[in-house]
Amino acid sequence: MALNLIGGSFEGSLSGDGKTIDDDWTQGPSPLPLVLTRATPETEWAIPTPPPPMSPMAADANPSFEMATIKPNDSGASGIQALIMRGRTFITRASSLEDLISFAYSIQAKQIVNGSGWMETERYDIEAIPDAQGVPNTEQIRIMIRKLLGDRFSTTVVTV
Repeated sequence: MALNLIGGSFEGSLSGDGKTIDDDWTQGPSPLPLVLTRATPETEWAIPTPPPPMSPMAADANPSFEMATIKPNDSGASGIQALIMRGRTFITRASSLEDLISFAYSIQAKQIVNGSGWMETERYDIEAIPDAQGVPNTEQIRIMIRKLLGDRFSTTVVTV
């Protein structure tokens, strides 16, 4: 067995009873002894059953975020680095207020007017959990972000 990526190799001998392979792992100047032992029903690791997929949020739900943590992101990143749902947790990284408004209202950044310059340059990491059970669809995520923007950033939207 050779692992070229890390410069390691192992060439062992099968024991007479067929239960172990024994020799040295070579990687760099100093070989290390390595014994591979065949798993038995008594020593095998049980592979856990994956959790069942989460059910979708009710289609008629009008969710908000029950809990939201907003932290400044000083990484220097530009553009949203992540905007995902991990289970029931909404996560975004390095998002500007302009990015969030664009996503929440399905508009282009150039359609946002009378905003401060910091809306484009200041970036945030957000983790939030919905107040309704299930995994939200894209429109429900947009609704929750709109509510969050109003609550935490005092944004108002005027449509023409």
